[in-house]
Amino acid sequence: MKSNITKSISETNGLNNIDESCINILSVGISTACEAEMKMIDKNNKCKVIATTIDNEGIVFSNNILKEKGYDKSITIKLEDVSKTMPYNDSYFDFIYARLVLHYLDKTNLKKALNELRRVLKVNKKLYIVVRSNKDIATTLSDSVYDEETNMTKHADYKTLYSNNVKYIYRSFHSKENITNYLEDAGFTIKYIKEYDEHLYSDFERKEKSLMTSSLLEILAINNVK
Repeated sequence: MKSNITKSISETNGLNNIDESCINILSVGISTACEAEMKMIDKNNKCKVIATTIDNEGIVFSNNILKEKGYDKSITIKLEDVSKTMPYNDSYFDFIYARLVLHYLDKTNLKKALNELRRVLKVNKKLYIVVRSNKDIATTLSDSVYDEETNMTKHADYKTLYSNNVKYIYRSFHSKENITNYLEDAGFTIKYIKEYDEHLYSDFERKEKSLMTSSLLEILAINNVK
């Protein structure tokens, strides 16, 4: 069955890098409603996708979607933390997709994660990542607090800004230079890096757009470490 949820610029750009040589794919963090993973199978029905999460409830919910839509044989959801050693041999994956997830890692854990992703990715294969840019409006909110030691910023969740129960999110907001340094230190070569605004969705089913656009960095990197 074909997926039928609203498209995303950054998601589409990542999926465009998948070709017939991408048999084993790692998706770091389950995409909203498993949409990206299902589109990977639509594009190359020979591939096998492993999608990670650190949320037990997310596994149950996502597996129900995959079974309902007939993708459960090709997509496996696993409880894994990418900043820790992953249970895969060196050079196992043909493509790694990490959209809107690595910016939740602090400085130390991001370094660990990128080294681990480089280890499990085949030489000369692609890593596609999207992280929040330091030009994002969240960094300008009056209650935003930046921690230089961890490179994390605490800011209010847009959805709760005008409520009586404001909730907070912790993210790393990166510059082009900053994220390039992280990737190159891990052994990747940058093929391109783009910066743009995208109107993301605030709900899992992609029916509600967020109140504000988000500033993103999109990076395609190659594993050149032998």
